[in-house]
Amino acid sequence: GETAAVIGGTGALGGAMASALAAAGAKVAVIGRSAERGGERVEMIRAAGGTAAFQAADAMVRESLVVAREAIAAQLGPV
Repeated sequence: GETAAVIGGTGALGGAMASALAAAGAKVAVIGRSAERGGERVEMIRAAGGTAAFQAADAMVRESLVVAREAIAAQLGPV
């Protein structure tokens, strides 16, 4: 029942990590720049019975990550 945030969760490696965390029972926040790929990953996780949400953010911009953390906490609970 923990909440995990995967920065880069829209890419191949990050997406695999997000799916593995969800399969292990975590609620997963998929964080990345591509809403399209993020939405696809979230749908894959949900289709497998997991809980996930996408939040757009740029890992190179601190303020973007702060906003993402707050949005994730509101959707999935604290990370």
